Amino acid sequence: MSDQLACNQTEPSILAGCAQITDPLHKAVALQAAAAKVNFDWQQPEEVVAKIREELAELNREILAAEHRSRIQEELGDLLFACINLARWLDMNPGQSLSLANEKFYRRFQCMESSLASKGMDLHQCSTQIWAQEWQQAKNECR
Repeated sequence: MSDQLACNQTEPSILAGCAQITDPLHKAVALQAAAAKVNFDWQQPEEVVAKIREELAELNREILAAEHRSRIQEELGDLLFACINLARWLDMNPGQSLSLANEKFYRRFQCMESSLASKGMDLHQCSTQIWAQEWQQAKNECR
C-alpha cells in the first residue's frame, strides 16, 4: 500500500460518498475505488492475490479454532472484500463474475443430475465420492 497519504481531519472522509450504498457488493467496490483515488491501493495484482491468500489463511485458522462464529464471519468478509478488490484491480465487474460462476455451477450441476439419472441413481443417495467423480466429469464435459 502507498505510504504517501496526506490526512486532513478537517475535510469530510474520502469514503463519505459510499455511506448510502446499501448493496454490500457495490459498497465494497465503491469503498475500494474511493481509497484508490488517494493512492491507498496495491501496486500490482500479485499483491492483491497475496492478500487473498493471507485472508484465506486467517479464515482457515478461525475455522479450525471453531471458537467464535463471529470471527469466522469477519474473516470470511475480509476474504470476500479482498476478492472484490482483485476484480476492481483487474477492471472486472465482481457481480458479473459471480453471475458467470453461478451459471457455470448451474450448468455443471444439471449435467451431474442428467448423468446420475441416466445411471438410475437417486441424487439423495449419492456418496461424497460419487459426487466428486460426477463433478470432475461435469467439469470436463459441461463448460
